[in-house]
Amino acid sequence: MAEEFSTNKLAYHPKKLASLQQRGFDASYPVVAELSLTNKCNLDCGWCSDVALRERLGGHMKMKVLEVLFQDLAKGGIRGITIEGGGEPTIWKDGENDINNVIQSVHENGIAPGLITNGVKYNYQETLKMLEWCRISLDFATPGQMIRLKGKDFAQKVRKNLEEMGKENENTTLGEAYLVTKWN
Repeated sequence: MAEEFSTNKLAYHPKKLASLQQRGFDASYPVVAELSLTNKCNLDCGWCSDVALRERLGGHMKMKVLEVLFQDLAKGGIRGITIEGGGEPTIWKDGENDINNVIQSVHENGIAPGLITNGVKYNYQETLKMLEWCRISLDFATPGQMIRLKGKDFAQKVRKNLEEMGKENENTTLGEAYLVTKWN
């Protein structure tokens, strides 16, 4: 874990390090980008900092824009995309397209997709194997805590989805995130 946040990580990206040493900055594409598909969410977390953003901006990304974006990022040498958001990425839809189309498009462009989700909706079974990793934000230990902290009781559903993902998973690294507060 400490390795993830250490300067040793620079050794994995010698071109970026050389650019920093030669020019003092790196103007190339980042190694990983974060993608916010939608500002909509299916929970009401008490600590959410994106509520005002959702009210102001609303909406979501269009698949046509995403396909062009992924092609450009691939040409620029990006290696990974974290699908996350100011909302819940698994509820994103654009016509017939859903989260599976996004994951597949990222993967087909040679970019490693990762997903951060609240785990309520598990509608990406067909593309789970394409994900490099998937992290579920739990933040609760009991159904009562979920209601108090996230405004809804999907505790059993999230646990069931995690179990299913674990059974179906061969290549994807699964993880759980837990924001510790005085209420949990």
